[in-house]
Amino acid sequence: MIKKILTVVILLLACFMGYGLYKTIQEPIAFKKEKSKREEAVIAKLKDIRTAQQAFRGITGGFAHNFDTLSQVILNDSFMLIQVFGDPDDPTNNTFYSDTSYLNAADSMAVVFSKGDVAQLEAFLNGLRNVPFGENNETFEIAAELIEYESIEVWVTETRVQKKIFMGSEFGKEKYTNYDDRYDPSAYLKFGDMGTPNLAGNWE
Repeated sequence: MIKKILTVVILLLACFMGYGLYKTIQEPIAFKKEKSKREEAVIAKLKDIRTAQQAFRGITGGFAHNFDTLSQVILNDSFMLIQVFGDPDDPTNNTFYSDTSYLNAADSMAVVFSKGDVAQLEAFLNGLRNVPFGENNETFEIAAELIEYESIEVWVTETRVQKKIFMGSEFGKEKYTNYDDRYDPSAYLKFGDMGTPNLAGNWE
């Protein structure tokens, strides 16, 4: 009887140790796969926001400090196009002139974001603020302002999100730093900089 009990205990212990070994091997693999998938989705969204901000700058000369303004301007405003004819530096050229026209921003950005479908553009722009894999409808932090940089006034912008937000309640835990020494759940994925006129992403 004692021998049977010992056999059962040994089997249970072996199963427990086997599960522990399996988890030790599989957990870092699952984390790295999930981290890569989620970061790629967030980076893709940040690139779209950056493209929208560049369009906004083309329309207004500055950057949007919130997503509502960003969407409204792109949906309702226009790009100014100036065509120059002749050579303005040629004093003998009497035919030099310029012509100003306007191009609907929504039509242009629909080609970039929604396969030319202007009707779908509004929904796309409104969704730019939402962080992929966010568990509580989290949105990206966005900021923009006019600053003095190297004695001139320039517009700067920054959009960012903490990694622990899109990594979620499970993969955003500190314990996962044991599997990737470069992983910091409190760090940000972002593009732009509020101190310099720079639109680069920190993943680039």
